[in-house]
Amino acid sequence: MRRVALTQAELFSGLIGRNLERLADWYVAASRHVEVDGLLADGTDGNSCRFCQARARQLVKASRRAALAAELETLIELAGEESQRGRSQTPLSIMDLRVAAVRTARRELLELAHALRSAERPEARGVALAMLLVRHGQSPLYVDYGPDDVALAAKVAMTALTGSPGSRHSAGRASCPSASGGQLTAEFALPRWWAGSKS
Repeated sequence: MRRVALTQAELFSGLIGRNLERLADWYVAASRHVEVDGLLADGTDGNSCRFCQARARQLVKASRRAALAAELETLIELAGEESQRGRSQTPLSIMDLRVAAVRTARRELLELAHALRSAERPEARGVALAMLLVRHGQSPLYVDYGPDDVALAAKVAMTALTGSPGSRHSAGRASCPSASGGQLTAEFALPRWWAGSKS
């Protein structure tokens, strides 16, 4: 029986190769975050491909969740200030914000911000939903999908974030491609609970 011994150089080379691969996955996941966040938010398994795994790790980091919670709180605060100031003095950055809807859903949005900071074992899908809610121009914060849509969006994100019963969701869409493909091929689509409600 022949014994194969790995040299120190071979071991080092393998370690470097794995680290470079992880770094490349991290970069692709970060640069295509809207697409990957859409996949995760819509129920694609975070372990389905390297890019989803990398993005899921990015999303659940405490620092990223705290920053997202702060952004959400800032929008809530701006909506309150805007209602007192009047539309003519509204900063351009929040011109599209649905101020009345945000004020109506204030409690649910604050609960989501708190959950983003305090969740002990956050689920990537919930963070992805919150990320899209805050940052995507077609989210219920900016587009009217019907009564209580902002509150519903916040509740769905919070339920998914904490992994509560009923938070698992499968939209039946294509998952990430295999790692050997190297490219994301699935098109970004809004989570079904936004897109389906405005038809």
